[in-house]
Amino acid sequence: MKIKKLLTIIVAIVLVLALLPTIAMAENDPLSLPSMPTATLNVTVDGTPLTLTYYKVVYVANPVAAKSGATTTFDYETMNIYVPSNATEASPIILQVSNSGWRPSKVPNPIVNGTSYVSTTNQIGAAFKAGYIVVSAGTRSRSLMDLSGAYVGHAPAVVVDAKAAIRYLRHNDAAMQGTTDRIIITGTSGGGGLSVAISASGNSPDYYPYLYAIGAAGVTYDAQSNTYSSTLNDDVFGTIAYCPITDLNHADAAYEWMYNDIRTELGNYSADQMAASEWLKEDYVPYFNRLGLRDENGKRLPADHLAGAITAIVEKEIEEAYVEVGPTQMAVDINALTYKDSTWYSIDANGQATLDLNKYLYFVVQNKALKTPPAFDNYKSVLQGAMNESDLAGTPAQEYSAFSEWAWNHNGVPGDGIGAEDTGLLWRDYIQTDAGEAVVKQMDMVNPMPYLVSDTEGDSAPYWYYRHGMIDRDTSFAVEVAMYYAALNAWDIDNLNFELAWLKPHSGNYDVPEAYEWVAEAVDNANTFDAVDALIGDTITEGFSLPTGPGITYISSNESVFNVVNGQAVVTRPDKKDAAVTLTVRVVSDKIAGTGYNYGKVDVTHTFTFTVPAKKK
Repeated sequence: MKIKKLLTIIVAIVLVLALLPTIAMAENDPLSLPSMPTATLNVTVDGTPLTLTYYKVVYVANPVAAKSGATTTFDYETMNIYVPSNATEASPIILQVSNSGWRPSKVPNPIVNGTSYVSTTNQIGAAFKAGYIVVSAGTRSRSLMDLSGAYVGHAPAVVVDAKAAIRYLRHNDAAMQGTTDRIIITGTSGGGGLSVAISASGNSPDYYPYLYAIGAAGVTYDAQSNTYSSTLNDDVFGTIAYCPITDLNHADAAYEWMYNDIRTELGNYSADQMAASEWLKEDYVPYFNRLGLRDENGKRLPADHLAGAITAIVEKEIEEAYVEVGPTQMAVDINALTYKDSTWYSIDANGQATLDLNKYLYFVVQNKALKTPPAFDNYKSVLQGAMNESDLAGTPAQEYSAFSEWAWNHNGVPGDGIGAEDTGLLWRDYIQTDAGEAVVKQMDMVNPMPYLVSDTEGDSAPYWYYRHGMIDRDTSFAVEVAMYYAALNAWDIDNLNFELAWLKPHSGNYDVPEAYEWVAEAVDNANTFDAVDALIGDTITEGFSLPTGPGITYISSNESVFNVVNGQAVVTRPDKKDAAVTLTVRVVSDKIAGTGYNYGKVDVTHTFTFTVPAKKK
């Protein structure tokens, strides 16, 4: 008995000694997950108890001391991590961002012990029920200052912070349940804009200097070569984004392109406002044409076809609502609004919708008045509006900078250093200067569009789910539809689930069962492809088993040397010459929502190319 006890003590000592280097390393690593959680919480989901392991962490080594009253806080670069007791190593991670209006967001208050969730109405409840890790991150953004008065939240700080949070999770992947191969970022409005910016710009070196400055995980700097590099990725698996306020560089022009005719019809805007609207409307056309987008059939989509594309998307949503919501409820939904007109659409006996686009836009703005022109970049302009995002741009010494041509050329405050009247430079000349190039780059780095339309800048998330409400006038439908086509055209996006949701205003998380059915399908879809990818290399010489199941199909380009029969790869090596094979794999993932309704499926096809070598002589 004493010998057994002594052996136990010796084994324990050996284990402690073995762990000492790891413990020391963790203590010296400011970005390691704490060895002890902040708290253990007990919640219920659909009446079932669930335990959460909760961590509150600062996700960068050099957090920015942001002003909070008379003191400073690091809460803008802090995040909460909740690991439910039903999580596994394979569990996805839901990363929530909350910067409404592109404003700075402190880390949200932690989940309260004893909270109850209903999984069909609450996104956190849906995530916990599925065993997903939930993370909520704070981020710096526009108007944020430090105690010295420096503006520390200008673009691209908000995107940089979210990328740093992702890097923290990757840095600690082995220390907690869940997989950082399946991070899904989600947010609404400005949070939706941040979500799509992150989802389009993964791993872009554009952000390395900013990430290095705040001590984000995995970024290094070589002074000799003046170059940055990274050992970690900051791309994500997917996004669930609602009403993303995005493409701010061109959002004013898109707004007037969409609503100029309605402003004329309403007749309640000043001559100066209408002149700005006319100019901005025309300015959107060359920008949209430069994007080089193509439609669902691969045909070129010029600006003069965009209204037709928007009309078709709205008609599709009306047809889906006719089936899923029903005509009676559709009428009830319209009658619940302030402006109750329903003459903007019709449905024939075959369920095919026809939209009068002008009447539809009038219906939208009668239920919520339009923003005044220009809608986004107008701070201290001659037409300053109640809402603006101009303070996203600028140097740390500047409160703001106009970031678009009209606003720059029409700055209304002499002496603030902004605009043609102070610099002597019109916008077209200013953007040729270092300062002007810096402003343009700032705004590009919070915008998914430059990354989506480029084949080389950034790695896009392969799975996208985003919504914009049919009566949401907070940004132009042109912005959301242009991003849809940019994502549709992006070679590295596998699945794109976009809708102009039936009569939804500027809001989010109104379709939890549908969104989380999509998450389950996207994860299942990607897991299947990962399993196939792990089995297929550059060269194949013998047979093996492939994943099988409903929705998985294989087509070989050369069945005489490689074929798949009932999930078994059959290899017949050629006699004389190596054979090239392309294996086309289609995976249709179809799940049922928690409500019992099937909202759709995720259907993706990948090709794998390899060689079957000839027999050795």
